[in-house]
Amino acid sequence: MFSSSAARSARISPIFSASFDAWPQRLRAAWLLPLFLVSGVDAVAQPAASAPAVPPNRPASAPSQPVGALWQGMLDEKTSIALTIFREPAEGAPLPAEAVGERASERRERVAGTVRYGPVPAAGRLLLEGAAPRQGRIDWRVWEVGLDEQGHAFRREAGRLVGRLERDGRSIAGEWTGAGGAQPVPVSLRQAAQYREQVFQRDNVTLTERYPVTGDAAIDKLIQTMRMTACRAGMVECRNGIEIAWLDRERVSLLRTFWFFSGGAHGNSTYAAGNWRKTSQGYESVTLGDMLDTTPACRDTLNRRLVDVLRRQGASQAPAGALDEKAWRNAGLPFVWYGKGVVMYYAPYAVGPYVQGSFRAPVGFAQLGACVRGEPARQDEEKG
Repeated sequence: MFSSSAARSARISPIFSASFDAWPQRLRAAWLLPLFLVSGVDAVAQPAASAPAVPPNRPASAPSQPVGALWQGMLDEKTSIALTIFREPAEGAPLPAEAVGERASERRERVAGTVRYGPVPAAGRLLLEGAAPRQGRIDWRVWEVGLDEQGHAFRREAGRLVGRLERDGRSIAGEWTGAGGAQPVPVSLRQAAQYREQVFQRDNVTLTERYPVTGDAAIDKLIQTMRMTACRAGMVECRNGIEIAWLDRERVSLLRTFWFFSGGAHGNSTYAAGNWRKTSQGYESVTLGDMLDTTPACRDTLNRRLVDVLRRQGASQAPAGALDEKAWRNAGLPFVWYGKGVVMYYAPYAVGPYVQGSFRAPVGFAQLGACVRGEPARQDEEKG
């Protein structure tokens, strides 16, 4: 069992933002999305016309509200970087020294999120925190959280982003300084998506949904396929969160977390994902078996990697994380692209008791050797 919030943050999926006040405390403390930014109207893109505000056949109790934005760009024109930022740190999350003693109203002007950069998925996670932009100025610190080889949680400074939010509200220019005061490098970011949140009411059952809008009709259509129409029978409340886990010119990865409460001591959650590759005919679904050879030897190679990661993260039933043959052709299998690798997600109960929470297991293509095949995985590996 993990006792620290840093350990939980290191392994639990980023689906809903820190500002999602209605979420249970344990989930809110753990689910910090990839870096999004909300700082008033000027920092959030207008709704994209390509995505319907409300899926058909369900009434909305309130209009959708902007709650975050995905930022993507380059470090020193060489390394890709993606940020997902939301307003206000999660309850229970560590605050920077300058935030200690602040009133609740002041803390609401803070932002929190996660950072992703480079082509290889990291073992730990990079968390960002700082103040919402004031007069366009940005000063955010980044921390790495994870578990060391002995299974002990750590939290250490990983970098700092200083810059400005441009007047258009959709671009950021500044400098990134790595850990230990490394030489700053220029960074430029553009808003790639806006996250919106909406509440739906039907028969006294509430569905809260968070979803991204990119403005690209084809991508927003993929996002629509992962939205919900209502809570399922017997549920008192449910929440559906859709996250853009990876987005570039050729690939889209979406991760969905569905949380529900049907009575009892606590709610529960499940994961689903969708991965697509762009072709001349549009986006086509990609399974794990399209990326990796499906021979028994290759399945064993991946499963050994997954189980090893889960063991190091403290999953008491890590062997249950191995994938069977059917999983390799399952289009909804909860894994997503991460540049030159994949990340597998495990919901509560999948590889341990509920108290251990959720787990994420990153595996780089380089660790899988000749098992990586075809488009798009092999080209990613060769380009690296």
